[in-house]
Amino acid sequence: MKQVLRNELMHTSLKLGALFILTLCPSLGHAASKTPQPTPVAALAAAPIDGVTAINLVRSTLMSLHDANISGNYTVLRDLGSPSFQRRSSGDLGKSFAPLRVRKLDLFRAASTIPVLTSPPAFGPDNRLHLKGAFKTRPEAVVFDFAFEQVNGEWRHSSLALGLEAAVSQ
Repeated sequence: MKQVLRNELMHTSLKLGALFILTLCPSLGHAASKTPQPTPVAALAAAPIDGVTAINLVRSTLMSLHDANISGNYTVLRDLGSPSFQRRSSGDLGKSFAPLRVRKLDLFRAASTIPVLTSPPAFGPDNRLHLKGAFKTRPEAVVFDFAFEQVNGEWRHSSLALGLEAAVSQ
């Protein structure tokens, strides 16, 4: 059953025509002082990621964003991110996610469903783990494109892209 679910999640495709996309990619060029550094890609190969881990990463990241949106405090979301993500201030994150707050998007409801990955977890040219997919909520699906880095043996979000699209009828 676990293998069937994993295969279904990793091979289901969904057309991503987002109505809006909110992207947070930290600016480059700032030196992180005394912060943990991402694990080199060679070491990442020794820690493969399975479908369950991918789902947990996506859900926990979405819940952190939900809590930040509800409270208006983006400090924890920032602190849970990779060193490159932490280069942004919590105030900048609040401004970036303002459209979600204004819209009162219920990310808790989305995170309580199983996300559908539109492609298998993969390492991009930036040596980050990329997870793309959607939560098939209605009336709009919540689509995501998250990137993660492994820091001191744990996965941390390094960029977040989130959007909405009309739910696909089944």
